[in-house]
Amino acid sequence: MATAKKTPIDKPSEEESQELSEQAQRSGMLATTGDIMTIQKAMQELVLANEDNEGHHAQALEDTLEALELELEDKAVAILQACKTASMPIMAIDDEIARLKDRKQKIENAVGRMRGFILENMKITGIKKITHPLVSITLVKGRDKLAIDEDDMDPEEHAIYYLPPKVETRLDRSRIQNDLKNKEGKASEFATSRRVRTTC
Repeated sequence: MATAKKTPIDKPSEEESQELSEQAQRSGMLATTGDIMTIQKAMQELVLANEDNEGHHAQALEDTLEALELELEDKAVAILQACKTASMPIMAIDDEIARLKDRKQKIENAVGRMRGFILENMKITGIKKITHPLVSITLVKGRDKLAIDEDDMDPEEHAIYYLPPKVETRLDRSRIQNDLKNKEGKASEFATSRRVRTTC
């Protein structure tokens, strides 16, 4: 009886291996993208939350992160990718804050000029009170202001009129830390902080 000839198992070609690798990467990316979108949704709800339910959404975000069925390394990558996307508007927000601050200052300056116009004209005309159904304006005397230029004062000649310089009282933590280390300070006297440093 003739034995059946065994057919060797064909190894995948380089192109097939590349395709299989790309498919694996794509499936992994899709899973990670889904995780990132889940995190982003929870983050967005926290960002838009008002003061009354902010704590609820903060806990919901933490629960979402805990529920991700990923190893810590993969979970960290997903979280940082979500943070990167969430941080994109920050620069635009900073620019808008600067623009609004500048606009606020211009409005305040314009209002001050208009109120100053009323003040000066009431002084010139001698009018001390304006009564109207919509508004009442009264010219009142403010506090006396010293009309002396500080540059005209000699610090040595008029020393009694100069306040002593302020000395800031501040704890020299670096010196204390060095002294404790030299004296082998107790571990309880040191608080080592940790922070997350990322490169992406």
